Amino acid sequence: MAEPSTLLLSGLALVLFLRGSEALLTGLIMASVFQAMAFTNLGQSPLIIYYFLGVVYILRNGIDFLWQPNLLQWSPGKNTPFFWLLVFIAIALVGVLVLPMIFKGVMVYSPKLSIDEQYNNLTALELSASHFNQLGQLVINGLIFSIIWLRRVSPWILLRAMLFTLGVVLFFAAWQLFANLSGVYFPDDWLYTVSGWSIGNQQAVGAFLRVNSVFLEPSTLSTYLVGVFAFLLVWWVQRPTWALFLGVFFCLLGMMVTLSTTAYVGILLVVTAVFLGFGLTQLLNGGWINKTLFAILIVTALLAWLILVMTTASGDARDLFKWILSEKGDGDSFRVRIEADLHSFEILWRTYGLGLGLGGNRPSSFLALLVSNLGVMGLLSFFLFMLSLSSLALSNVKAWTNGSMAVYAVAAVWGLWALMIAKVFSQPDLSFAPLWIWSFLLASFCTWHQDRFNLFRKSLP
Repeated sequence: MAEPSTLLLSGLALVLFLRGSEALLTGLIMASVFQAMAFTNLGQSPLIIYYFLGVVYILRNGIDFLWQPNLLQWSPGKNTPFFWLLVFIAIALVGVLVLPMIFKGVMVYSPKLSIDEQYNNLTALELSASHFNQLGQLVINGLIFSIIWLRRVSPWILLRAMLFTLGVVLFFAAWQLFANLSGVYFPDDWLYTVSGWSIGNQQAVGAFLRVNSVFLEPSTLSTYLVGVFAFLLVWWVQRPTWALFLGVFFCLLGMMVTLSTTAYVGILLVVTAVFLGFGLTQLLNGGWINKTLFAILIVTALLAWLILVMTTASGDARDLFKWILSEKGDGDSFRVRIEADLHSFEILWRTYGLGLGLGGNRPSSFLALLVSNLGVMGLLSFFLFMLSLSSLALSNVKAWTNGSMAVYAVAAVWGLWALMIAKVFSQPDLSFAPLWIWSFLLASFCTWHQDRFNLFRKSLP
């Protein structure tokens, strides 16, 4: 059924459509984080506003290409990422059409039910709407990537929209935290309109209410913030400014209030990797770590001291950290999810490395999702796509005389891979929009020209 916001979103989409491709792309990036808001609910298959705007974006660019064919620009010799994406989509397409028929009846964790419901009570595989939903979402993201690749969209358009979107996410996280503490109004009825999906804004750990901002649940917010945290931290290490420092700080606070293991493990991994990646390089080159990296060490030490003080001074805080760091690992939820991931590798063996087709099995880890749904070839083609995309983006911008471009590209690569690692822990969803937004940004780095980017350079920090 249509939501109260459907008419408003339809009007917004029409305005953006009339304003052009760049306005639609900005709206699409902003919509990528509103994962708990449906444009409309179609039975058990809600249409998220990101995918609604994605279709509108594709239609607008289709009209533009028909009207002005010269907008399409091919780059001979520099299309390896584009090639691997097409291979990945082809594997997914063939898999959906063939594999559910070949392996019909194999016991799986069905996407229609929760993982907890199916523990020791698996569901028999059959071709269903979930296969085509997942494939359709992949095709939409693939078409958007193709448009950005062939139209050579400015990285600044995406960077500006992504930074503004982060501000929106942190604003709603702060509002929700304040509402949890004081009881003031929070717009749940507008932000969480997806029918039948788990909404995490009422989850509590002892006396502490968790925060999920505009996402479905705290773990998805954490996954998003891990990528942004790595992006801002690496950007700040390379070009330290107070504006970037504040961005890193508030992003870190946002991760803390999720009370999510993914967020805390992500903070540890990102900070460690950045210090080792940049600090050791400076040490090996005969120098000493710069003041920015030294500040990272100091902040890490302060956080460790703060946690120590809180856990020794407050019983509630001790219970909270015990739950996050130890009891969660010993609870039923952890065992159920580990079992779901182990079953995915058993499926890989039983299907001779082919998988069950996209949408056939629902594990708890992104890696387990790829191997059980798309098999060895799908896993390989996806990571070759991401690796070649990262490599080409870095090699393209390093050839420019404008050093700032390399800073943004390096930070974006860190953002993409940090989010990918976070997804291995908690977010088994190939249609997760922020993942594709990072790929769109790197695609723009691969195809944009230096002389064009210089026109936008003055607006960046």
